[in-house]
Amino acid sequence: MSTKRNASRASSRRTQTRPRFNWAARSGSSWRCTSSRKRRHPARASTGQDGVARISPGPAPENGGTLERVFGADRFVTLKWYRDGLERCKSVARIESASEKAVGTGWLVECGALTGNGSKDLVLVTNAHVMSPQGVGGLLRPEQARARFQTGPELCRIDRVLWSFSAATYDVTVATLKALPPDAAPLPLSDATLTAPGGANGASRLYIIGYPGGGDLQLSMHDNELLGFNERCVHYRTPTEHGSSGSPVFDDEEWTVVALHHSGKKNMARLDGSGEIYEANEGILIRAIRQGIASTPALP
Repeated sequence: MSTKRNASRASSRRTQTRPRFNWAARSGSSWRCTSSRKRRHPARASTGQDGVARISPGPAPENGGTLERVFGADRFVTLKWYRDGLERCKSVARIESASEKAVGTGWLVECGALTGNGSKDLVLVTNAHVMSPQGVGGLLRPEQARARFQTGPELCRIDRVLWSFSAATYDVTVATLKALPPDAAPLPLSDATLTAPGGANGASRLYIIGYPGGGDLQLSMHDNELLGFNERCVHYRTPTEHGSSGSPVFDDEEWTVVALHHSGKKNMARLDGSGEIYEANEGILIRAIRQGIASTPALP
């Protein structure tokens, strides 16, 4: 009796778990196959002229056949884009004192890209509040400063300062180096008009390569929305810390430098003239720096 009861239970379980298919006749020679299990897209069967029944997939998803989706403003980037970003790291140096105390960040560019005179000589760009000719307020003087490129063992000394503008104007110092690392390469610049925040393609992004906290070379790639800009500067959320001063600010397309990072505040005044404040970092636009250099002779 026990054996029969167990066999009956097993048969019942097989009956419950096995899907049951029903064929329902439709107009013409078309048939519809349904199952006792719920199917999101029921299969369809039809008989061809050769008399063979064939099952075809059910209707396409309601979203037009696309099974994947992007939610939010972020999209994809290519492997080449990542490699270009890593290549830019070779041109970014930590600015140190003679005692190897980290003070800020600097980067290499062709002098002609700033002046328009066609010179291919490489120069170092950093903030004037990192290094200035007189070293006012405890800032580094050129003879005290060193540029350390982390991608190589080189520790380069400053030769001479060509231009230096206070933090109230462009907050930039441009200087030559006594020696360059073997793989030294200039960063590409751009003074193209930035894309306004909240455009049709979503938020624009700005990236920074520098030495936050005076530590290792790092890339700021998250929470990096462009907030606003005017003729002189640009605001963004891209993370920075002490040591990031003088870092290059890159666009989100081709890793071209659009600004020189120089400050950040929790209560930064918005650039739209509304009188409101927000959390923002600030960079001086390359086109503004070019204008300042064009109107000012180089230092002797």
